[in-house]
Amino acid sequence: MRGLRYLILTIGLGAGLLLANYLAAGRGVPVQKSGDGIQTGSVSGRVFQPDLQAAAGASVAIKLGQGNKFSGATDKKGMYFFSGIPAGTGYAVSASKDKLKATKKNVNVTAGKNTTVDLVLEKKK
Repeated sequence: MRGLRYLILTIGLGAGLLLANYLAAGRGVPVQKSGDGIQTGSVSGRVFQPDLQAAAGASVAIKLGQGNKFSGATDKKGMYFFSGIPAGTGYAVSASKDKLKATKKNVNVTAGKNTTVDLVLEKKK
């Protein structure tokens, strides 16, 4: 029974740490290192429609030159979160959604920190 309690506690702590890392956006994120020893940070934020309502299901991409590209979609509240982004300057964070004009911001990613990027989509002209 003692072994089972330890296993449950260990699994619970691991899941708790993952959740804590997700919720730590803006309050510091543990520095992660890739297999190459590259230090990383995270990028999170919200995407809004022109009327400032959440843009659920919007596509979000983070690019640095031709080599690094991360992509995903917002949740029903328009929120997104990317971890394991190599620290660096000159990243472009972009968002798009059908029938709306895409938008983009340039940001820097700092090792061990979260970078918050909120984007507002525009009406197509």
